[in-house]
Amino acid sequence: MAAEGFGLACGGVGGCDLVDVGSGGEGFLAGASEEDYANCGVGCEGAEAGFELVEDVGVEGVEDLGAVQRYGCHQILHFAEQRLVGHCVFLGFLAGLIATPDDTIELMIKGITLVSGVASGDTFDKLNSLLLALGFEQGKGWQDGQGRGSALLAPVGNLEFVTGRPPAVPPILIEVTNLDAIHATVQQWMLLGNYRSEDVATRLTAPELTHWNSRLFTVTLTTGEAQEMKLGFWQSENPLHGKPAAIEGDLSAVGMRFAIVTARWNAVITDRLLQGSLDGLHRSGAGRADIEIVRVPGAWEIPSAARTLAESKRFDAIITLGCLLRGETAHYEAIYTEVARGVGQSQRETGVPHAFGVLTCETLEQALDRAGVKAGNKGFEAAIAAIEMVSIQRKLAVKS
Repeated sequence: MAAEGFGLACGGVGGCDLVDVGSGGEGFLAGASEEDYANCGVGCEGAEAGFELVEDVGVEGVEDLGAVQRYGCHQILHFAEQRLVGHCVFLGFLAGLIATPDDTIELMIKGITLVSGVASGDTFDKLNSLLLALGFEQGKGWQDGQGRGSALLAPVGNLEFVTGRPPAVPPILIEVTNLDAIHATVQQWMLLGNYRSEDVATRLTAPELTHWNSRLFTVTLTTGEAQEMKLGFWQSENPLHGKPAAIEGDLSAVGMRFAIVTARWNAVITDRLLQGSLDGLHRSGAGRADIEIVRVPGAWEIPSAARTLAESKRFDAIITLGCLLRGETAHYEAIYTEVARGVGQSQRETGVPHAFGVLTCETLEQALDRAGVKAGNKGFEAAIAAIEMVSIQRKLAVKS
């Protein structure tokens, strides 16, 4: 069954059929049978540009055309892992997804492949070994009676166009995470019998800073073709490059109000925690008038005081400080569980951030270590966490 306007045939297409493309596309898929498939079409009106592209790049035929396949309600001509044969420079033709019109279908580009010819098998093997050594992943290759191919995969790729001036970088640009190590590897590979030492100096440049806040070096490799292959390896100098965008809190306490609830029990520890919290707040810009300190008898009373302060809405965050040491009975577990639950419940129900600085230690020595002796000061850390949470809440409120 021919598709209107294109000379397309629909039906069983042999896996090894060679199909010629005429000047008007009349012979396209001539190897297909005339058998109809009621649920499977390969063409529709409005796809003329695709066939014009095929003709413009000089495609003369299609080798190993896969059978027409049906995926769900879409009609698809499957070009996966096939090859177009042309009389000009080989172009990787990305799969023809020619579907019936449907407003619910969203077509997306998933990836792009740059295909380059290599003159000899020896050069092919050398280039393949170099790129695998640099960290490329070996993809699915192919081999037939005429040649072979090797796919080298990278986690992320993009296509860039330049207008107004010549591109400042080679056509193949590879981003890496350790530029100096990559440069040393490339240099060593070139010197191991692949190039003369005097050629290495002209073909391999040193890493240099670019105007786009990165470092870059280039290497020119012989392929046996008239045009050599030039690769660029680069690494961004921006520490945030490539990281996912996220909302994070700032560590400035200017204009924020805090309440600190601290227990008198185990005062030798809690006093140190309190000093650490005050130090963190003052260093971050909080004024003395913006900090209110509330002392309670012990850790059990911390949640009640914290809840009262949070419900007053006079403070941007509550910092809770205490110390529980394990004794000979189960009293320790019962107290700690209720303190943690009470502070967490107060935070959830009031919406005011609560920083948890209540230590639960086996010995007095462990508590002292966490109050500024060896393992930092947990009071200081609680204060910093409170500042950051206030900042995050303010940013989230603006976005909403």
